[in-house]
Amino acid sequence: MKMFNLSILSILLVVAIFGQSSKPAGTLVSLAKIQAGGQGIGFAYEPVLSKKFTIDLCAGVGGAYSIAEASLDYDVLKPAVYLSVTPKFFYNIAKRASAGKNTELNSGNYFGVSFKYNRPFNRSDDLVRSCYLTNIHWGIQRALGEHFIFNAHAGLGYAQDIPTRFGTIYPSLDFRFSYAF
Repeated sequence: MKMFNLSILSILLVVAIFGQSSKPAGTLVSLAKIQAGGQGIGFAYEPVLSKKFTIDLCAGVGGAYSIAEASLDYDVLKPAVYLSVTPKFFYNIAKRASAGKNTELNSGNYFGVSFKYNRPFNRSDDLVRSCYLTNIHWGIQRALGEHFIFNAHAGLGYAQDIPTRFGTIYPSLDFRFSYAF
């Protein structure tokens, strides 16, 4: 009998923790998603940090970068793995909700800072090497139906080749389509 009660209590606890609840319009939600776009294909988790902040954590496969003192080249034919962390400040979620606009799947405008590490599969290639990329950007995120998300941003960044320490400033433009679970 004790085992049965413990099982029921465990099930109720799991349902309470992971059960979906309806959130008021204009409330950010945590998202798990598969995404594809300019930086490649990856899996991302975007937990909510506060009423206006999320952090997009992503790992995936995309192209490799070649960085020199005044240039940055991206080659999709030379595969690389990447890890990125992007804190986002959604500044207009409440205004969108009060205007009756869609705020599902964190639809809104935001300011973000992206930190990305990129490592090519073929490390013997002299033109592409591991690198860090950092950028500050303004972006939009919009729901396209119940599960799909469009995300785009524009800003300014700095890329640095790890072994040679060459670095360059670059315009940061990116877009992604995601499927949220």
